[in-house]
Amino acid sequence: VAATYMELSGVKTMSELMKKSSAELVNLYEKVKEIRFVSTVIDYLPTCDGKFLPLDPFKALKYGDAREIKLLTGTTADEWRYWLIYLDTFFEAFRAEPKNLSPALQKYKGTKTPQEIYQSWLKNRPDTEENFINFVNQLDWRVGQEISAEYQSKFADVYYYLFSEWSPIENLRSCHAIDLPFTFNNPDILHQNPPQNLVKQVQASWAAFAATGNPNNEFIPHWEKYSAQNRQTMELNSKKCVLHKDLNTDNLNSLRYVYES
Repeated sequence: VAATYMELSGVKTMSELMKKSSAELVNLYEKVKEIRFVSTVIDYLPTCDGKFLPLDPFKALKYGDAREIKLLTGTTADEWRYWLIYLDTFFEAFRAEPKNLSPALQKYKGTKTPQEIYQSWLKNRPDTEENFINFVNQLDWRVGQEISAEYQSKFADVYYYLFSEWSPIENLRSCHAIDLPFTFNNPDILHQNPPQNLVKQVQASWAAFAATGNPNNEFIPHWEKYSAQNRQTMELNSKKCVLHKDLNTDNLNSLRYVYES
């Protein structure tokens, strides 16, 4: 990182760098943050190395390596929006270098380019920023997680959810980790005042599942199992928790080949 600072500032030593004004250093910091952002995200992506993680998780689930283990799983509605906390231009960076940021595209073995995959998913919809954000959330989060649920449902009970409560920080919407203040009833930067009705519903569901293998409870008594034939998704939201059938099946069918190539 220090080498990047020096290269951008045109100096050869750290002592020269420290002679820059505070305004110059702030400007450098902003440039370095944007340059290294993609690398930083990649550093945190899971890697199937054959040792610590010996098997590809999708293949392991598909072939029953987790048989008889009941699963409660799901995603937030807008997972990738979390990274807007760190970089306002995150989705512009994603569009410019999709294979560097997308775990799904990194594993994809087919012949389509990222742009072709996106255009195929768009169909007759316009290529807008909102649609692109929806696409990458589907590609890397919701579709992959739903395929996992489908695979495991052949071997054990699976319950699936979509957490759609928005952060008060409007641009983040239902971003990655927005569910944590509700799971632990612990306000944080994403939501400093989580509605208590949803806190109770989430905590009761998680506790019921941990105790019995079934999330049904006094607050949400009608959560049905997920399967390929009956894609039941519980939408968790403070306005209302609603069970949907085939909530995301169109996106699943449009993009599953990226995972199964």
